Amino acid sequence: MKMTDIDFDFVVNFLKLDDLSETDEAELQACIDAAKQYTLDYTGISEEELNNSDDLTMVYLTLIADFYDNRNLQTQKEMKINVMQKSILDLHRENFLAYEDGVI
Repeated sequence: MKMTDIDFDFVVNFLKLDDLSETDEAELQACIDAAKQYTLDYTGISEEELNNSDDLTMVYLTLIADFYDNRNLQTQKEMKINVMQKSILDLHRENFLAYEDGVI
């Protein structure tokens, strides 16, 4: 599956969400957008190149889930990227300037 195949409804089903309010939908869309931008910024690859790797699609989905599950960052000093996400993103990384030690 390619990242361009993933739409809002797919994410809702992936996260097993039901009966989202308008606020929940807006927050989820923000998480979707943020996960995509994070992937682009972290790797430094183009949007077109995102579709070349199925493993990036899985990272994208898990980032969306992490962002949605951890919407209230006031309870944490900093959020760290998980090891699996980091290792897959690093495989595709062309940009070596951002995100030290997996800190978001």
